[in-house]
Amino acid sequence: MTRGWHQIERLAMLLALVAVLAACSAGYRLQRSNGVETLYRVDKNGRATVVYVVNENGTVTVLDENDPVAKRYLANYQVQQQVETYLDKLQAQKKDRDKSNEAADQLRIRRIKAAPKRGDLDPIFVMVHEPALGPKMAGNAKDAKQTRQRMQKFIAEKINADQTIRVTSRMADVDIFPQSYFAETRAFNTQTRRMVKVKAFHFKVDIQSKYLPEDHYIIEESGHWFENEQVILRATLRAGKIIRTMIGPNIPAERYKYL
Repeated sequence: MTRGWHQIERLAMLLALVAVLAACSAGYRLQRSNGVETLYRVDKNGRATVVYVVNENGTVTVLDENDPVAKRYLANYQVQQQVETYLDKLQAQKKDRDKSNEAADQLRIRRIKAAPKRGDLDPIFVMVHEPALGPKMAGNAKDAKQTRQRMQKFIAEKINADQTIRVTSRMADVDIFPQSYFAETRAFNTQTRRMVKVKAFHFKVDIQSKYLPEDHYIIEESGHWFENEQVILRATLRAGKIIRTMIGPNIPAERYKYL
């Protein structure tokens, strides 16, 4: 259990205790020393009796279980212990699931690597996801939607022109995640013959195989906004080449077994 959780629970219990002590502050005294909290009950003659002690490691020693404040604290402490036990159980179950999933993933990868691969003329199915836009391009919701749709359609048309690649909306071998944005860059001004800062149009493509995690590539092209179509086309052609030459040879012949 994390230290933060202990601190939160201890704070909640302390607040509950403060509320109780506020109602009978004349009869109790809480003392803290070196990380240890001790609650005393003080009688009318001023004699102090220890009710309970909270040790530095968080354990509680109750010396008077019949004391009403001790009963309240002990009940809260028991609830806290139950919650912590439950959370520890959930955490252990998550670790077991993670280990199981990791083992299954590793087995799947070994099988893919050992499986016969697709032929050179077999199609590669690609899903082109809707592009993500930078803040400046996404300012107007209606315009942004149309821009994303135009870009997605343009990429799909250009990459689908390849004789090997086929754009699909389901059961793809490869996912393409485009992203476009403006970023400041330095360029050479032919009139002043000096380097200047300009806002350039950037187009990034994240390419991920559905089979091997290492078949993951990111490419980027940039240029003037008026050249945006050429920038996207260059990135799309590069993505197509990577899919054919880098990812394609690792796609299993019986692809449906691994999707």
